[in-house]
Amino acid sequence: MIRILRVKENGQFGTTTFKQAPIDSTDPRLKESDKYVAKEGDLFAFLSIDYDGTDNQGVRHRDHWKVTFKRRLQPKQGEAKQTWFVFRAHVEELEASVVND
Repeated sequence: MIRILRVKENGQFGTTTFKQAPIDSTDPRLKESDKYVAKEGDLFAFLSIDYDGTDNQGVRHRDHWKVTFKRRLQPKQGEAKQTWFVFRAHVEELEASVVND
């Protein structure tokens, strides 16, 4: 079973921002190295989701999921990271089975 996160249609922008903190993507505290822009329809294999979006201080952010992706995602600047906060209204969780012929 492969677990996949798909970016849904989310208005006029057609993108969503995965972040290193569960705050608005326009917040000046977020550096470019803390943001990854994903496009509508993008698919990402993932290992796990914390549906409560618990941050490093133990605070829950129910409007964000904390997702550990199968592969590291490369922001515009800085190093690739495997775990990101994702605004849950902009994504959906899918499952796929691998069929061998």
